[in-house]
Amino acid sequence: MATNIFPTRSFIRFKAKSQLIADLSGHSVVAFINRPGDRSAEDGTAFSPIAPQNTDDEVSTDPVCVNFEALDESLLRDIASTLFHPSRHPELYESCESRSTAMEIESAIAAEIVNTYKHIKRKEYDPAIQELNSLL
Repeated sequence: MATNIFPTRSFIRFKAKSQLIADLSGHSVVAFINRPGDRSAEDGTAFSPIAPQNTDDEVSTDPVCVNFEALDESLLRDIASTLFHPSRHPELYESCESRSTAMEIESAIAAEIVNTYKHIKRKEYDPAIQELNSLL
């Protein structure tokens, strides 16, 4: 009896959020994950910051590299909902050959969520965007 293996949307959201928290806080985030069907009870996964780390001599001017409490949960949820639509990523709704294939899909979509989130947040601080928002 063959088991159907699908990418897990909840894990994609978890992975994207963990990566954003690591990037925004500048600290690694370690998570222990128990996924159904995995042989090991716990899979220790570390999310290290991708964003440049600040040194004592320099201050980041990247508006995305702020305190991790500034994570915009509603924006993250909207991005994920958009990317999880079957017309955007049909591979989320198709059976995979193996768990590793499903994990590759999960990683790629989580990275797309992170990159989209950062792109939107950077644009939020653009003076032209702020001026247009003030007109609304």
